[in-house]
Amino acid sequence: MTLNYSSDIPLSQLYTGQSSIDKIRGYARYKGSSNIMIWEDFFNGESIIQHYRKPYDNNVHVEGTDGFQFKAELTEEDSIYYFDDFAMRTLKFDFDSKGERGKVSTFRFKIDTNSYAQPKKYPDNINCPMANISAIHKVPLVFALPNYAGCILLRSSVGKDIEMLKGVMIDGKAIGDEKVDLEFEVEPYTGITLGIKYKFEVSMLLII
Repeated sequence: MTLNYSSDIPLSQLYTGQSSIDKIRGYARYKGSSNIMIWEDFFNGESIIQHYRKPYDNNVHVEGTDGFQFKAELTEEDSIYYFDDFAMRTLKFDFDSKGERGKVSTFRFKIDTNSYAQPKKYPDNINCPMANISAIHKVPLVFALPNYAGCILLRSSVGKDIEMLKGVMIDGKAIGDEKVDLEFEVEPYTGITLGIKYKFEVSMLLII
C-alpha cells in the first residue's frame, strides 16, 4: 500500500503483509527510495528543482513500520521496530510489561536506548543515547532522549568514560536522570498499536 504526502512528493510504500505477516506495515520504500534519502526543494540559482539528497556516506536501508501496526502474534521475547521520519532512523523497542486497555490485553514495548545513536550505522553520531541529525536537516541538531537521559557519561574514542553534562540543571532538574518515556502499547495478537508515549528532545549542537 502507499502513503501519499502530497502530489509533489514520491509515494512511500508499506508492505501489506500478504507475502509475509511479519512485514505488515513495514516500509518497503520511504518517499520513493528503499534507502534513507531526503526529498527536498533546492534553488539552483535560476529555478527551484526537486531532488533526492543522501544524508549518509553509506546506503542505509529503510526498515521498521510507521508505528500504527507491527507483526502479529507478538511474544514477550520479541522486539518491534519503528522508523522515525524526523530523525530518519530505525528505533528498536523491547518488551517491558503487560497492560490492559479496557478488556483488551496489551504488551508495552519501551525504547532500546542503544538504538538512538548507532554510530556504526549512522556516521558522525554521538556515542550515547543521542544522535547528530545535522546531515538530515542541514541544521546542527541533536536528537536525544528526554532530559538527555543516559548521557551523564560519554564513551570516548579511546575507550574511556568522560563526564558529560554532570551538574547541569534544566528547570531545576538534573540532566540525565529523567524517566525515559518512549513506549508503544500493542495488542499482541494483531500487532495493532493502541497507545503511544513518544517524547524526545531536540537541541542545537554548538562547538565552543
